[in-house]
Amino acid sequence: RVWQVAVAELDGDASSCDIVGGTYDGRGCACSMEGKLRWEAGTGGFIFGLATGDLDGDGCAEVAAASADGCVYLFGSMGKLLWKQDLKGVVTQVAIARLDGKSPVVLAGGASRVLAAFSPEGRNVRDIDLGAYLAVLRTGDFDGDKADEVFVMTLAHSPPWGGYGVWLLKGRELK
Repeated sequence: RVWQVAVAELDGDASSCDIVGGTYDGRGCACSMEGKLRWEAGTGGFIFGLATGDLDGDGCAEVAAASADGCVYLFGSMGKLLWKQDLKGVVTQVAIARLDGKSPVVLAGGASRVLAAFSPEGRNVRDIDLGAYLAVLRTGDFDGDKADEVFVMTLAHSPPWGGYGVWLLKGRELK
């Protein structure tokens, strides 16, 4: 069963897109729009989130997966594991952003209470201690400066007892 889905351009053909999914049993998969399975790849746990984007400039999207095993995974467009980073806590959120308007990074977080940024090669480029569970992560150029900003909602404790925090982080300041 598929839990999360995302649209991706995996083969470089802009006229057709693919569907990427994360399953309950920890597999990432990709299918053509016609339903043909392109690839499957395992992670160590339930996939909470997916993000897709061309990280290496080849015209094909890579796939980032947030996993319950505490790791963020990056798969190539054909499903090959490119890297895996352990965040030392369940990873529930993942996004791809161009914080400087040019170079992509993979952002991830969850129970570790840290927002981590990784280069396309998997090198940790920045950690921000949020002091709370990372519940929502979204990116985009919200202010029109051509660099992505990062929206984060944190949760201090389980609802209804915990407080929420909202962060809007400027992309250029995170780089």
